[in-house]
Amino acid sequence: IASEEAMARDRLRRRQLEAVIGAFDQGVLVVDEYGIMTQANRYALDALHLSAEAVVGRPLQDVLTGTGLYDALGSGTEIKHHRTRLKQHSGETVDAICNAYPVAIDGKTLGAVLTFQHLDDVSKLTYEIWEHENRTTSFDDIIGDSQPMLSVKEFAAKIASGNSTVLLRGESGTGKGLMARAIHRESKRRDGPFVVVNCSAIPDTLLESELFGYEEGAFTGARKKGKLGRFELANRGTLFLDEIGDMPLHLQGKLLRALEDRMIEPVGSVESRPIDVRIIGATNRDLDAMVESREFRKDLFYRLNVVPIWMPPLRERQEDIPMLARFFLDKHCRTAGRRMAALSDAALRCMLAYEWPGNVRELSNSVEYAVNIESESTVRATSLPQRVRVAKRSDGPNEAGGPQGLEALERTAIVEALQRFQGEPRAKEKAARELGIHVTTLYRKLAKYDLA
Repeated sequence: IASEEAMARDRLRRRQLEAVIGAFDQGVLVVDEYGIMTQANRYALDALHLSAEAVVGRPLQDVLTGTGLYDALGSGTEIKHHRTRLKQHSGETVDAICNAYPVAIDGKTLGAVLTFQHLDDVSKLTYEIWEHENRTTSFDDIIGDSQPMLSVKEFAAKIASGNSTVLLRGESGTGKGLMARAIHRESKRRDGPFVVVNCSAIPDTLLESELFGYEEGAFTGARKKGKLGRFELANRGTLFLDEIGDMPLHLQGKLLRALEDRMIEPVGSVESRPIDVRIIGATNRDLDAMVESREFRKDLFYRLNVVPIWMPPLRERQEDIPMLARFFLDKHCRTAGRRMAALSDAALRCMLAYEWPGNVRELSNSVEYAVNIESESTVRATSLPQRVRVAKRSDGPNEAGGPQGLEALERTAIVEALQRFQGEPRAKEKAARELGIHVTTLYRKLAKYDLA
């Protein structure tokens, strides 16, 4: 009876161990001291396209390429984050990140446990962590109903579902990063990673290894077992190359090869690896002039400039300023724990008169400044940064200290739009489109200003 109870306990422990191994969200392979596989969980079987019966009793080398990991296991060495390739039943290989833990009794190695994750799953995990910290952006999150902004959003939505390289161009602070995220969200790669590289923020000496990764011992200070690059982390997703115009000339050729061949070569490696990423580039620099001066490769420019999108500066979509200012007022009040009902007409006149060389980013910073120093429930012009308070537009009569309020400005814009399309078919629809508002909104404003 005691023997039967012991056997029952052993069976229970074995079932429990199998349940634990099966619950892992990564592959698990157990080998004995001779390197023969004795156990595998469902993740491993699915990754290798094998049944449990086909795995048990086979040498580990049947599914593991190379000898580095196998030799290390033989010596009883623990291994972490080792890049390797596993062989599937069909003969194809899959890239994986492996860990190995020797099993030893009294100093004698009696086997090992290998865990691994498919490289795509590692990339997906990186994306999910990013998603947790950074909410995805849709086209609806990009604020602006002006005609220039509506045209850009409409065009971007049209090309989002494709796989072509996109180049976002425009001044600093115009929202190129938001647009890149919105394109990714509306693309077929929305469930894949969205990985960002700021080409101007990473030192030239590190940018190559950040983009393409590196092998162990590639350079002094290199991490043991190497490091995955942003290209591989973005596999089956989108790689956003911000400030692409600042990429060093000596790296542009390697980037060109990655775009043309869909292959990368990590630093210190002689082996090329396939990639499946969509590239979105962004720059505020004049790439055409840089090509002429040979600061930027012409062939790379053409490869990046497949679908160019120009982001309009804020001064060319002035009618979006009140909406944006209100959004930033709410946002910064929440952050600062303040309550402010509105922006005064005088403050809005100052904002409409200012040229905004820093575009939407500068507008956000100016509203944040006002929220911090305003003592009343309405933001007054005196609370705005001095450069905004004293501004006078050079292209129109609406100066900061002028007599026209925001409603007068709006009424004038509506009258001018109606006059432009007077006598034409569907004149009000055309006027509404030019004003960047819906035609029903136009009718409400016509009634409001006695223009019906």
